[in-house]
Amino acid sequence: MASLAASRQASNQWCDRPKRRAGRPIRHRSRGHHMKKLLRIVGLGLAALAGLVLLVILVIYVWSEAILRQHYEAEPQAVVKAPPELVAQGYRLARLHGCLSCHGEGLTGHAVFEAPLVGDIIAPNLTTLIRDRTDEQLTVAIRQGIAPDGRGLLVMPSAVAQRMPPEETAALIAWMRTLPVKEGETRRFQLGVLGRLMLILGDFRRQAEAVKEYRSMMPRDLGADHSAGRQLAASICAECHGPDLAGGPAPMADQNPSFGRPYNLPPSLDVVAAYDLEQFKTLLRTGVPPGGRDLGMMSSVARRDLRYFSDEEIEALHRYLVERAQRPPQ
Repeated sequence: MASLAASRQASNQWCDRPKRRAGRPIRHRSRGHHMKKLLRIVGLGLAALAGLVLLVILVIYVWSEAILRQHYEAEPQAVVKAPPELVAQGYRLARLHGCLSCHGEGLTGHAVFEAPLVGDIIAPNLTTLIRDRTDEQLTVAIRQGIAPDGRGLLVMPSAVAQRMPPEETAALIAWMRTLPVKEGETRRFQLGVLGRLMLILGDFRRQAEAVKEYRSMMPRDLGADHSAGRQLAASICAECHGPDLAGGPAPMADQNPSFGRPYNLPPSLDVVAAYDLEQFKTLLRTGVPPGGRDLGMMSSVARRDLRYFSDEEIEALHRYLVERAQRPPQ
């Protein structure tokens, strides 16, 4: 009897065990199996993310390329004869208007700005380029921001260059034609993906459009006694201090050499009312204001370019800016 009871108990224990289906062995999923599944999910996620990034880059490229290829029709452009006395001042004019700061000493080309992903902002070698351009084509490029093939120029500061007297534009071109051809910068202007995004967002100004904006925002006309100073302020100072001299725009790669570093927005030129004539002259000649602090871009531009103002020009500019600050707008 005891052996029969033991046999039944063993039989019951056997029946309580999980049954397996015929032909299918029991599989025990290991930790490695779960890890492979996780890696597969991560891989699919990364592939989807990479695809999305590529799609965004493609959209940026196509959109920015459409902007770069946009065609502009130049307005009829009169070409005046350059007075010989102004041609003789060609170097001085090129300094005041920033030609040498962008295109380099000798106008042989210069890398204005270089940064990974943003691009290479290259001002071309004008000693070679000018041989392939007519005076009218050069005048349109300078004053309207349009290349001979209809492309809108990005870095050329045509918005303010259009405000210089036509005789000065002609004198600059005539002076440039006297320069010997020299080897120089051969790289081409090119934008990286971040630079193309900046173009879409408006951080690179299309000069053919900026020209129109600046025409409608001339500094105040204070009468004939202040016309010379107004002319200088509108065509030179406005590049940094804004079209109407009320303060500079947010820093942009096409006009800010310190792009990517701390940058103080150029102030309204009402600030000049705090300078007497001698202090203002010292500022423009040396870049040093009262108190001796470093004004960053203003100090470097003064030492490099603005020191070429004549005494008469500084006096006219100071007189206009002080009057503008003190006379309330009508």
